[in-house]
Amino acid sequence: MIKFIITGTGRCGTCFISKVFNSLGISCGHESIFGPVGKEEVVNRLSGKSEPVISEVFQLIKDDIKPNLKLLQADSSYMAAPYLDLVPDVKIIHLVRHPLKVISSFVFDFKYFQDESDADEYKEWIYDHTPQLLNIPDSINRCAYYYIYWNKLIEDNCADRQCYIHRVEEDFNQFFFNFIGHSTTDKIYDNKTANSSKNKNKPKLSIEDISDIEIRENLISLAHRYGYRLSM
Repeated sequence: MIKFIITGTGRCGTCFISKVFNSLGISCGHESIFGPVGKEEVVNRLSGKSEPVISEVFQLIKDDIKPNLKLLQADSSYMAAPYLDLVPDVKIIHLVRHPLKVISSFVFDFKYFQDESDADEYKEWIYDHTPQLLNIPDSINRCAYYYIYWNKLIEDNCADRQCYIHRVEEDFNQFFFNFIGHSTTDKIYDNKTANSSKNKNKPKLSIEDISDIEIRENLISLAHRYGYRLSM
């Protein structure tokens, strides 16, 4: 049974944190258990009836820091959020990143939250779990709503659980190492740009680009709670 789950919104550093855990000697997959699959397959992977996998994006990063899937102790995936009740005794790391960075990366790098008819298993998985997004007409407001909804979903599913919130922009502190039960080390993985997938010509988002007033206000409120300052 795994000991840790790292989850967030996606485009928030889950691949990076998986590398961090593996560099510390804690075998951690990336979307190895919690991938774009249904609940039944997640249960099968947790129970050992199905084999865990390594995500394609994780395999594209050229280094030797890979998980041992036979000795998996953790999984890092935004797709874990709806299934945290399946692992009630597992510690949760709730990974957050600046909301405008997440929205920009989803919309302009990955082209998500635009045309819902565009076939993609990851996009379909998101819409299956947040069908209310289809009631929001444009991609930026859709993604802003998703950021709010998904982080609150994690919070709700972490109620009365051992959960640590980590901002990916920050260095790891002693509280983090205490939470995972590991001493600090000089060998920790520190390449936060390994999975950038950047579009150099993408627009620079501001809070004004979120035109839906209610979504904008809720995003500002949530962002401030996580320590990000958004202002008009």
